[in-house]
Amino acid sequence: MADALSIAADPVAEDKVALGEMILRLRMRGLGGHAVLAALERTPRRLFLRAEDHKVAYLDMCLPIECGQTIHPPSVVAMMIDALSVTHEHRVLEIGTGSAYQTAILAQLAKSVFSVERFRSLIALAEQRLKTLKIDNVHIRHADGLLGFPEKAPFDRIILTGAVASLTDALLDQVKFGGVLVAAVGPKEEAQELLRIERTGSRFIEEKVGTVRFVHLEDGAAESL
Repeated sequence: MADALSIAADPVAEDKVALGEMILRLRMRGLGGHAVLAALERTPRRLFLRAEDHKVAYLDMCLPIECGQTIHPPSVVAMMIDALSVTHEHRVLEIGTGSAYQTAILAQLAKSVFSVERFRSLIALAEQRLKTLKIDNVHIRHADGLLGFPEKAPFDRIILTGAVASLTDALLDQVKFGGVLVAAVGPKEEAQELLRIERTGSRFIEEKVGTVRFVHLEDGAAESL
């Protein structure tokens, strides 16, 4: 009983227990391979949320963040990154840094991550969080994410954190031959198909991973909301 009371009184210990339970739930559902789940387990989701949402940090739900944006449920993050098939040899482009939760997980799996965010104020928060976790292989750019990061292209892997009505040549052209792009494609305010697209020469082979309902990515860049 004393041990249980001490855990409840210790926010750090309580956080670790909740995180461990989240990983167990994902594993039981068959979501995420070993490397992805290990990266999730090393990444405290609470760090990427507003203080008022810390108590629900490890529930499998979408939560609000700054600038009117959201953070995906852990199950969706695990599913998307697993579909991306990232290894330590890969350079990854992430469209939509957001809270940097997914960014932090990708950074533990990839050689480097180039992330593009349209809200400058989100970038400042993201950089603080990554510094806290001592992650130094992420490069964040303030720009229109729908244009990608052409100066650093091509990329082994590209992942979009928001939905698009269709994939543009601007993004597809930045996928390396043999590379993979993961994105939710479909209309606004409706269910979208989460697609894994592999580039083979001049061809793009699509595979449906699941069904999601994401907010659409907006074009342009902004300071904050």
